[in-house]
Parts: sequence; C-alpha cells; structure tokens
Amino acid sequence: MIFKKKIYGFVSIIGRTNVGKSTLLNKIIGKKISITSKKKKTTINNILGIYNKNLHKIIYIDNPGFLKNGKNNYLFNYNNKFVCNIDIIIYVIEGTIIKKYDKKIINNLKKINKPIIIVINKIDIIKNKIYLLPYIKFLKKNINFTELIPISAKFNINIKIIKKKIYSILVNNNNNNNLNNYFINKYSKNFIISEIIREKIIRFLGQELPYSTIIKIKNINIINNIYNIFSLILVKNKGQKKIIIGKNGNKIKIIGIKSRKEIEKKFKKKINLFLKVIII
Repeated sequence: MIFKKKIYGFVSIIGRTNVGKSTLLNKIIGKKISITSKKKKTTINNILGIYNKNLHKIIYIDNPGFLKNGKNNYLFNYNNKFVCNIDIIIYVIEGTIIKKYDKKIINNLKKINKPIIIVINKIDIIKNKIYLLPYIKFLKKNINFTELIPISAKFNINIKIIKKKIYSILVNNNNNNNLNNYFINKYSKNFIISEIIREKIIRFLGQELPYSTIIKIKNINIINNIYNIFSLILVKNKGQKKIIIGKNGNKIKIIGIKSRKEIEKKFKKKINLFLKVIII
C-alpha cells in the first residue's frame, strides 16, 4: 500500500481570494491549521501547514489569494527558497466561470514545470453539474495538469481522492533533505500559535481592523514545565495599535485570554502568553 511508504515533499496551494484554500488545507491535514473566515484576505502569510505523521512528512504552503493589484505573485518568484523545492501545485478554483485573475494565474502556470492538481471547489453550490463540462474543457486546453478533482472542502467531498493523488506523486520523491525534524517542529508550533492569536484578533475586532495584522512569535521558553510565549502583534499605525489595545487595555486582555486558552488546549500544556503591539 502506498500509505506505508515514505512520503516527503512540498505542496503549494494557490488560487484567487476566497476560493476555499484555507478550508482545503485544514481538511487535507485533518486539523485546524489555517484561519478560515467570511472576511476576505484573512490568509496574509505563506502558511506552513505541516503534516508529520509516521512515515509522512509533507509541508503545505497556502499562498494568499491573488489581490487586485496583481502584486501577490509569491509562487512565481523563482528565487524564493520554497518555490525551488515545491513538488506539487494545487490550483483551487470555484464555480463554473473563469474570472480575470484566474486567467493571470493560468498564464503563470504555463511557465512552471511541476505536477499540477486542479481542484474545483464548492461543487455543492453548483445546481446543474452539466455546466462543469465546458469549464473542464477550457482548463484542459490551457493547463497541462496532472489531475482535475471537483470537491467541496466544506463538506469533505473528494478530499480523500486529493490526498491519495498527492501521495502517489510524492511516493518516489527524494526531496527530503529540507524536511528535518527541527524545521517541522519549529515552524509548525510557531505557526499554529501565531495563527491562533491572529484569529482571535480577527474574530474579536471584526471590521475594526484591517486584515493585514501580522503576528510574530519572538520567543518561547519553558520554566517549571510552563511555556512562556512572547509574541509581537505588528500593525501599521497608531490607530490600529489603539484598536487592538482598547480602553485601559481591555481588548488586548480578552484577546490574550482567549488565545491562551486555545493554545493550552491545542498543546495540552500550561501557558503564559505575553502580547506586545508594535508599529512597523
């Protein structure tokens, strides 16, 4: 069975904003790793979703949705250290209409010689599946893809098929030199903590704050079996800093309490969480 063999690799998930990339990533990994929200553009970092179980070590890069200014072309920066190591590209689209920014992505994909899995998400909202046929025909004409899989990430439809395809491509992959345990453990822990904090900020402050808030884990130390986590909340101006802190520090206190409780639940450890808001 393919599942019993060693599987290593980097998988990049791309697509325009709000097509369900973060939800798909969470379903593939089998746990919540990336913020999902009705608020657009909640994925602002290149997410490291890391699946590390038994013989399987796979790093998922969840690229931010392509923005209207067209500047968000992380995947297509060939000098980027992650791009050089990418083994599979998962291109997520939705519905049955090719939009302007889909065409930009498709044009870029033509330049990349990597296995491409096209995922048509949200098929649960397509009432007449016959409309998928011309859409698929268009994709076949314009992208040399390895597999095309219609799914519903929300309802877990065909997620197992995606995982099996990923495994089948990576099973003979020798790209494991960069997947050492230090890398896996460091980035998965820091990333999960930072995303929990950022999610609480988004959930609690809603539309008060722009989506561009960045969380940076400065340090984690352990004293008497208690994890002391020091985190920076990076904002752009005094107004944003004031919003997060709140009157007499009431808002950042709530964010800290809610974040700490979820981090403790996640890692099953006693946590002290220290938050500091700074302007960059």
